Amino acid sequence: MRLQLTLATVALTLLASAAHAEGGSTAGVRTDVYIDESIVVVAPQARASVEAAPDVVIDGGYLVNIISGATPVLSPDAITSATQFTEHRHGLDLSIRGPLSESVTLTGGWMASLEGDFQATGPTVKLTSELFGEMARLSIAYRLRFERTQASDGEPLIDQGTAQELDVTWTQFLGRTTRMTILVSGHAGMCGEVFGCQANPYRYVPAAGVTLREKHPERRFRFAAGARLSQALHPSVALHGGYRYYVDSWQVQAHTADLSLAVSLLGERLLLRATGRFGHQGAASFYRDDYGWLGRYVTGDRELSGLWDVMVALRGEWRAYGVGPFMRLAPSVRVAHMMYRYPNYSEAPARNAWLIGAGVNAAF
Repeated sequence: MRLQLTLATVALTLLASAAHAEGGSTAGVRTDVYIDESIVVVAPQARASVEAAPDVVIDGGYLVNIISGATPVLSPDAITSATQFTEHRHGLDLSIRGPLSESVTLTGGWMASLEGDFQATGPTVKLTSELFGEMARLSIAYRLRFERTQASDGEPLIDQGTAQELDVTWTQFLGRTTRMTILVSGHAGMCGEVFGCQANPYRYVPAAGVTLREKHPERRFRFAAGARLSQALHPSVALHGGYRYYVDSWQVQAHTADLSLAVSLLGERLLLRATGRFGHQGAASFYRDDYGWLGRYVTGDRELSGLWDVMVALRGEWRAYGVGPFMRLAPSVRVAHMMYRYPNYSEAPARNAWLIGAGVNAAF
């Protein structure tokens, strides 16, 4: 009840701020629910964007992840052996965007992700420039994160680290009906020596007859590059497709491709979108399904075992104009089904998940 009241207060505050701003503003609330065989995540959120002055926009959001489930077990008596858990993660972000010149915009912001055993905070700086008579757009974003991990099971284990990320995005309008976007991203993680990067402090791995705490390398460098093409087939029909390649210093490689069809009906009041995605990822160099040796690094993370996944999603949005104080009011729903297969992870080789969400956005 306290969480619901908090979210309601935040949502009303954001809506009120937007309503009393001098310029055009937007606000929205939504809730998504993720469900698979072992976990349920309920994620309510609220976001508002306020034009505080001409061409100066303040944007803020608040998100809560309510995670519940049971730790996976391999036991005939799974009911009594499973450990039930409930966790909360709070996410906050705030940014301000304004012009440096007629064609260059600067955005600065701060984010925080807070859990009982993990905290990440840090700034973001982004430059966006319109080029060639606004036929092209270049964006460069830099993010710095300060991370802290502490086990909440009574052990005084603490890891601290930093992460840096640089994104470069080029968007080119090839014509009135065609747009191409190219993204290049680099990420450097400098983690603590106790757990290493993205390791789970509660996960233990059997190796050579003993049980070891999961341990990942203290450094992880990642690189990704992708391209996306958007093509209008008709004034009310558009096709979007993209491909992304990923590689990192742990020798994980991944390929992801997606395709979606968007249709607007009833004078652009009803928007429908269908999306399909396929991905394949290789295993980390130090991953083994069964550790028969004592290595420097061990992991029980199935996401590092290699996988392939398929997602099918449907989204619908209705736009109503001139409703009360709103210039536009747009409720939306989405449903997605995801299938994951882990050919090198014998404990749980498959996972099937649903994502269901609904929300409403308003423009003032």
